[in-house]
Amino acid sequence: MGKLYIILISFIPLFSLAQGFVPRCNFDSLYSNRMQSLDYRQLLIEEEKAFQIYTQEKQALKNSSYTIPVVVHIIKNESHENWVDMDITDADVYRQIEILNESYNLLNQDVSQTPEEFEEFIGNAQIEFCLATVDPNGYATNGINRYSTDVTSFSTVLDNIKRSEDGGADAWDTDSYLNIWVGRITTGVLGYSDNPTANIPDDEHGFVVGYPYFGESGHESYGMGKTAVHEIGHYLNLKHPWGIGNCDAANDWVNDTPISESAYYGNPVHPVMSCETGDMFMNYMDYVNDSSMVMFSQGQVDRMHYALDIFRPTLQESNGCGVPYLVTQPEFTHASSESASDGAIHLDIAYGQAPFTIICEDTVSQTIVDSVVLSSYGNYIIVNLSDADYLVEIIDALGQTTSLDFSISYYGSVFDSDNFESYTEDSLLFTQSNEWISFCKDSFAANISSNLPLEGLQYLEINAADGLNSFIRDLDIDVNAYDLSFKMYVPFGRSASYTIYHDATCFSSSAAYNIQFNVDGQGYINAAGQNTPFDFPQNTWFTVNQLIDMDRDIVEFSIADQVIHIWDFSSTTGSVNGTSVLDALVFNDKVDSMTQVHYFIDDFKMILSENSNLGYEDISKALDVILYPNPTRDEIYLKFNDASYGNIQVKVFNLHGQVLEFIELNDKSSDDLRLSLSHYDQGIYFVSIQKDSYFKTLKFIIQH
Repeated sequence: MGKLYIILISFIPLFSLAQGFVPRCNFDSLYSNRMQSLDYRQLLIEEEKAFQIYTQEKQALKNSSYTIPVVVHIIKNESHENWVDMDITDADVYRQIEILNESYNLLNQDVSQTPEEFEEFIGNAQIEFCLATVDPNGYATNGINRYSTDVTSFSTVLDNIKRSEDGGADAWDTDSYLNIWVGRITTGVLGYSDNPTANIPDDEHGFVVGYPYFGESGHESYGMGKTAVHEIGHYLNLKHPWGIGNCDAANDWVNDTPISESAYYGNPVHPVMSCETGDMFMNYMDYVNDSSMVMFSQGQVDRMHYALDIFRPTLQESNGCGVPYLVTQPEFTHASSESASDGAIHLDIAYGQAPFTIICEDTVSQTIVDSVVLSSYGNYIIVNLSDADYLVEIIDALGQTTSLDFSISYYGSVFDSDNFESYTEDSLLFTQSNEWISFCKDSFAANISSNLPLEGLQYLEINAADGLNSFIRDLDIDVNAYDLSFKMYVPFGRSASYTIYHDATCFSSSAAYNIQFNVDGQGYINAAGQNTPFDFPQNTWFTVNQLIDMDRDIVEFSIADQVIHIWDFSSTTGSVNGTSVLDALVFNDKVDSMTQVHYFIDDFKMILSENSNLGYEDISKALDVILYPNPTRDEIYLKFNDASYGNIQVKVFNLHGQVLEFIELNDKSSDDLRLSLSHYDQGIYFVSIQKDSYFKTLKFIIQH
């Protein structure tokens, strides 16, 4: 089996070239190399388990639609003898985007070529691609970038087309944009891409197309723009229908694409068979000519949706196809106490046409707190803000508007929390929450459980037997100090680990400190170049707490209310615009022995703290509310975990800051509050809950 596999992989390209055909991409060589690794094969198994659970839990939301912002980088060498042939016009780019939208929304007329026996398997991906209108800095763009280079041909092995230092072009933020590179690439393939779990740098995600195969180029075999359709399939975690070949049962892991032996080229005539069944050669993920590839299967559509929801969720939150920001990088200063009015928002007017009208409204009292007209670009600070929700609108001379909906909190209030009670038991956390996501494309199979050990009703179980399980919670807020805590349970003979990051990216990360809990009941604080040991209780719940002072660069670490260690650290590493930041909390990072990792966490909480006093805040009155289900179709519930509340105000608003619903409750009991949402369009929304000076804002997604 192994020798036969190698022969097939080796000879298919030779056969194709001999017949005048070119393999569309080099995915096979990348995939076959990874399949030699036992760890990678195990990762595929774990990924398949997660996909099956996802499929079961998403049945009610099967008609999901997605929008992906696209940026096209065109790299041309005008000194090359054929440089005129490399000229990709804006019209060519627009047509390529149209082809993508036709193919991914079942609007392509040639889908009628699908043989009758495969018609029932045709899937509509409902994915829309839009050229970016907003660049990573918030400025207007047409989504097309052009670069000159002295590189004759870019290497598919070195991937140098994706780096400006090598004559190519640097990616825009790959979490917010689908990057497409078009240029002259080494012969042998039409283009190339990789799947979301590939171990490649974040800034290399996207795909590359040779210029003769981009858009409607007039190429005899590959001039209908289908190479981009094919490569996006890989970008969204699809494999070739033949998998590793030789009629392997695993194949492409898609149930409704028939098992096939190898690639098809040219324009085959149905029926053709290789593994005792008719082959779906007309599938976009095969190697046939553009005129013969016409459809995705429903099974492939399900896997692309899984990739968008799990591996590439931030694309849906991107403003890449939105309205250019008139204001870039607003910064907030929270109030110093519950009764103080010393909060502020710092605005940088960086785009649009002067003059600019700025209006700030307290959306709780519905009063205007500031209104001004600026005659030119520059900075403006709205001051004297107290604990409340605010809506800032900036309108330029052309009528372009940017709305900012934000909250000013005060030190001592709960900024973020999760007790894991609202999730479904025995289900993966990442299928139920947008707040906990996998770190660096991890398999992330952490599970919600309620078995012993018991702390509350439910908690998060992290077990290395389920996969690597490194997952991340965003901490990036503009405050000077905060108190971060959670409960932990480490069984005898097991270990645990977490890291606080200044900058939590896969290949340029900067750790502030790391905490390890070892099998012998001894832990280590890895910070400031030192390893400080401490003891921790095993086989029982205990509270882990760290009070982080960003002004004085001090961390106070405690276990079970006992201060363990206080140390200095540099919060300027990874700073943004001169503001010291901590980016994220990553559980299960930097673990030495994966086989020993098995622990539990509960009651995650982040509390804003006064930076002038390194001590614990009174949080007895903190607002504690959970929203579920999320995503939802037509309703959400708010679960109030305290015994009772007095007067409560609940607001639902959209991404533009428009308040859609306002509810005022008196003497709210602990019963869950139901909100009907059937009359809202699908999309991203927020619900703000306020009691006195305590508040919480939660994001939710409606998918009809």
